Amino acid sequence: MTRLWLAAGLAVTLSACAQQYPHAVQPSGFAASSGSTNSAGAARWAPGYDVSGFYRPAIEIDNASWRIDHVFVGMPEEFDAWRAQGSEPYAVPLWIEFHATDGPARTNAQGREAGREMAGERTRVHAQSFTLAPGRFAFRGANGTIGEVVLSGRIDAHTPGRRGRATDDPAALRADTSIGNERVGEIVFVQIPGE
Repeated sequence: MTRLWLAAGLAVTLSACAQQYPHAVQPSGFAASSGSTNSAGAARWAPGYDVSGFYRPAIEIDNASWRIDHVFVGMPEEFDAWRAQGSEPYAVPLWIEFHATDGPARTNAQGREAGREMAGERTRVHAQSFTLAPGRFAFRGANGTIGEVVLSGRIDAHTPGRRGRATDDPAALRADTSIGNERVGEIVFVQIPGE
């Protein structure tokens, strides 16, 4: 029942945004990846709206043997290029990355997190439908490892004080979340600017 309410909420959000955002696409490849004939994928985003970066959960969120590592949101020009190149689902610059909670760890060798111990196995769930606009965030995607992932909530650009450790930062993204067949509830994410 909860999944039905989440799906209904996402559908209402997507349909309400349809006329507000000229950057709306519903390409055949994107719709076909949704796995359902009555819930074709749609992508809507406000032109120039920049909330690009990585969003980490303020607390660890596990689902079976997988944990949400981050939500990635690309820059506006990446969404424009994605649309211009045919809007293939595997190339959308919006995904949620999970890492395995079991299995061998590895040490990150690059970037700001060099030397940080990380899970070895990772998987991404790319958006199959989404809305990205001032104050609005909706995401639906699935893969064979995690299952269906649905987030519906609010995203705010340029949240003050967003740098630093996740637990010290104010929320930049709040979303009611469902992973697989389980309703997780509201998850608070903080923005970690990209490198």
